[in-house]
Amino acid sequence: MADRAGPALPTRDDLRWARLARELPFEELEAARKQAEQWRNAIGGLTALLGVAALVRGRNDLTSIPSNWRVSVALVLAAAFLSLLLAFALSAYASFGRPGVRIRLNGSALRRWSGARTRQIGRLVPVAAAAAALGIVLTGFAAFLTWFAPATAGPSRPYAVRTATGQQCGELIGVDRGRMVLRTGPNTLWSTPLAEVISISEVKAC
Repeated sequence: MADRAGPALPTRDDLRWARLARELPFEELEAARKQAEQWRNAIGGLTALLGVAALVRGRNDLTSIPSNWRVSVALVLAAAFLSLLLAFALSAYASFGRPGVRIRLNGSALRRWSGARTRQIGRLVPVAAAAAALGIVLTGFAAFLTWFAPATAGPSRPYAVRTATGQQCGELIGVDRGRMVLRTGPNTLWSTPLAEVISISEVKAC
């Protein structure tokens, strides 16, 4: 009758993996905190880079776009700022925790606190990453709005037109059928044949 083979003895590698598995719960919290700190640094760097890019690429003068577009840009930028601020705050809280928390000096309490903090960091880091991504998208959308918003027409400078019969001042409308047309009042137009125009000059005010 053949002898039954006994259980295989663990190899040196098996023993090492078993020791690492036993030590893993003690290192899990520190690894999670380092991951959260890396996310915090990355979010801070992305926010600074995004601010520089927005200053370089965005339209500098928002007064040149209609007021409703300016309000939209301001609201989008406010939402982007709050999203990035939330992302940074969550990642910082995940890294450092709440100040003033005291831990009882016994093994079971420390074990429970360590497990709870690890799970908390695991919940906070994805939310911070999502908030950072939302802030980046909103900032880019605000820059898109500033570039593609219609420009408001600035006030026209008045012109002084001198003819053989005198001088007239007003907003230059254009030329229609050989006649130069000026707006001299809210509902008043003045015109004269181009052939009679001696000179035309831009003035500060009529």
